[in-house]
Formats: sequence, C-alpha cells, structure tokens
Amino acid sequence: MDRRRFLEGAVVTAGACLGVGSARAATGADIVSPSDFAHLAVRVGDLKEAVAFYDTVLRCRPHHVASRPDAPSRGGAWCSYDIEHHRVSIFGRGGKPVPETGLLGWDRFTFSYDSLTELGANYHALKAGGIEPRAARRYGGSVSLLYTDPSGNRIEMLLDRFDRIEDLEPYLGEAAGLEKAAGVDFDPASLPAPGGAASAENETVAPSELVHTVIRTRQLEPMVDWYVRALGCEVAERSETLALLRFDHRLLRILLVEDRKRERGAGNQGYDHFAFEYKTMDELVVRTYARLKESGVKPYWCTNHGMTTSIYYTDPDGNRVETQVDNFPTKAEGLAYIRGPDFARNPVGIDFDPDEMVDRVRGGASYEEMHHRVEGPRTTPPPRPQEGVHY
Repeated sequence: MDRRRFLEGAVVTAGACLGVGSARAATGADIVSPSDFAHLAVRVGDLKEAVAFYDTVLRCRPHHVASRPDAPSRGGAWCSYDIEHHRVSIFGRGGKPVPETGLLGWDRFTFSYDSLTELGANYHALKAGGIEPRAARRYGGSVSLLYTDPSGNRIEMLLDRFDRIEDLEPYLGEAAGLEKAAGVDFDPASLPAPGGAASAENETVAPSELVHTVIRTRQLEPMVDWYVRALGCEVAERSETLALLRFDHRLLRILLVEDRKRERGAGNQGYDHFAFEYKTMDELVVRTYARLKESGVKPYWCTNHGMTTSIYYTDPDGNRVETQVDNFPTKAEGLAYIRGPDFARNPVGIDFDPDEMVDRVRGGASYEEMHHRVEGPRTTPPPRPQEGVHY
C-alpha cells in the first residue's frame, strides 16, 4: 500500500485507536469473515493491451480470452499468477483512459512480494521493457512501487515489513495534512538487480498475494459500518479521515480514506469489482447472504459462473463487491473448467434464487447438488447495480 495515504492526517486521533477485535465483537458471533481476497476485476479501453500489461507486470497469465471479432479491443480475459483459476478479470470496453485524479472509489490494489530481491528484479525487468513506476517510496523497512496500467488503474507492488499497528507509531507524529508525504521517496534504480541481462519476458516475478485495496469516500462512517457488518471486518485503526480494516491475520485488508474534495468518477473504465472468497456454501448463503438480508442489505446479482457461485453487493458508495465460493473441490479442476468449452460458451453465468439456495443448504443438499451449474445461454446481460441497492 502507499503508506503516505494511510499516515496522512492520522496524528489527529492517533491515541484513539480501537483494539483489534473490538469491531468483530460488536457485530455478533454469527458473522463469518471471508477467507481471502479472491480476485479483482478491471474495466479497460483495450483488452489486448491490458492483457499484455498484467501478464508482463504481475506474471498474470491469461487462461481464457474472448474478444469480439468486429472489435478486438472489447471482450473479456480471466488471468492468474498462481493456482487460482483467475486473480484478475479484464473487461475491454473501449473508450478513453481513466482520469488520474479527482475521483472517489477504488484508489489502488496492492500485491505483496516476499523480498527486496523480487521487487528489484521486477523494477529492472520492467524498466528494460519501457515500463516505469509512477512512484517509489520507503516506509521504514517497507518498500512500495506504484504502477499504472494502460487504462489508468493503479497497481502497487509492496514489500511489507509492518507486522503490528505499533510499528506505525514512529510515523504518526510526523503526519500533518493531506499533502505531506510520510514516506520517503527513493530512486528505484538502487533496488538490487538480478544477475545477467534483465528483460520483462524472463525476469519478472509473480506476487505472493493480493493483500489489500484502498477506497476513497465522502462518507467514512457509513462505509466503515457497511464493511464491518457485511464482511465482519475488524477496525484495527481509526482517525478522523482514515479507517484500517482487516478480516484475518493481515494488518490491513481494506483502507477507507475520507476525501471530500474528490468527485465520483464517470465513464465505463476503472475498477469494476473486487471479490472475497468463502470456504463453504453455508458461509456464503446462510451465514452471510441470509444474515445481511435480515438487516436490510440485499444483493443486486446472484449467479453461478461455473467455477464459482457468486453473490454481488454494492457498498454505500456504489463500489461493487463479490462474495463467492469455489464450485470445484480442487483449484486444478476450477482452472480446467475456465479453460474448457462450457465456460467458453457462457463466461457470464446462470442466475439463481439465493433464498432457494438457503433452503437447500439448510435442508442438507449434497455438495454436488449445491455447486452444479445447469449449462445454457444467458438471455440477459449482467445487471448494473442501481443506486441505493445496498439498503
């Protein structure tokens, strides 16, 4: 993550931090948190260009690409850098790049790397291929490289050496105002270079994990409340303008930044949604969907994609959040499906009734019955969430 964004203004209420676990206790024992980030989805201007970028920068290999014969820049691609069937979904929409500044919503997604050597290998390989970071900063022992994809979406590479909230204390007293950088800029050329000639083709390293996202908002309190209620997040740190949320062992999973000067973005590009994975159908539809429905939070789309069963929500700012469970017992089977003919015929999905699914889970339906997708063409396009659908 860009630590400057976390630390700016945090001194205002640095002493009023909430202990980890306090938000979880307040939400009730029935909430189950996701087990992991599953993937992010981006809307881009040119599909082929974006696929090449994510393949080069994140080693995110395309497992399925479907472009329109009459418009090669439009279509979809499902890509992964590890054993998952997809970590980045890319939707080619055509149009102009995303504006660089002035927008609310997702600010960046951050991918974790295990060593300075890996970051150095990536920097030198990408530079050799003509791809330079827009920013390079150090925060104590942590190192951050920030890149921008061809449509303006921001992707961060991070070596994170902060293991506890207390590790941030030396920086809190120095933060003052939204324009003062708490991190220290450095020359990325000083990062260790791999032996031999570097190239973007043979030297870049895939990330170990998608670790967090940064979201800008005009309404911090409703956003904190929604993510605590919907995902069972814990509030690990709070200030007047920031909220650091987590749902597992990681120090940070979602950073909410209140920025009233920015405006809501317009257009058809940018981050489309991000997804959280649950371990079982019971966690997805009974302990999450049914619980949220009782409190008035309803999804805008429920569909079986084939490799996952997915339920989509919008947060109070209209950002789209997917909750999902894998349909296959092994990652290899899910990957084989996304590369196969059934997915090629229908990469969108077959809609389902979540209340009926709740009844089936509570009635003891078998794993095969709950996860099976009846194949067939979709008759309608994926829905666009309506304003206010989250309540």
